[in-house]
Amino acid sequence: HWQDARAGFDHLVKDWQEQASLTQVSCLLEWDQQCIMPADAAGERAAQKSLMARVLHQASTSDVYGERLDKFLSNPALNEFERRSVELAKRDFDIASAVDAQLVQRLTELQSRSFGLWAKARSLDKFQIVQP
Repeated sequence: HWQDARAGFDHLVKDWQEQASLTQVSCLLEWDQQCIMPADAAGERAAQKSLMARVLHQASTSDVYGERLDKFLSNPALNEFERRSVELAKRDFDIASAVDAQLVQRLTELQSRSFGLWAKARSLDKFQIVQP
């Protein structure tokens, strides 16, 4: 019975690993934009980062993922660490699910595009460049 109660938990762990990998790719894109990327590639990078944001959002708010979290929220076969991990993941799921994927994608795109403008404004000491 113990193994039956834990059945599928490995799928939940795999979900977390995939979400972590997507986050790491997003961080790498961010680091590259801030440290190495040529300024004229900002539009392409904005498209890449916004796509990654949408994919990560969809992965972390999918119905299948939510159902897996619900299944293990009060599962007595989990240890304290696993149970708390599920609780925190469910909280993050609920928060992320309240935000539309297109909004996440658009905000990420705008943030990425504005970085180049901010860097230019800072170097020229003309911050009106980034004012709305």
